[in-house]
Amino acid sequence: MPSLPEGPGSAVIALGYAGWESGHLRTRWRVNPASVDADERVLFATPIEQR
Repeated sequence: MPSLPEGPGSAVIALGYAGWESGHLRTRWRVNPASVDADERVLFATPIEQR
């Protein structure tokens, strides 16, 4: 059997729900794109209560 490639060392699965009307999120994103670079220390080394 061939070996499988290794997966990531860490992972976060986030589930959520937004009850906005159709197009609301798209409009908000255009007005204020809140994207930031991910910091692995915040995601995997900082306790959830401090994020």
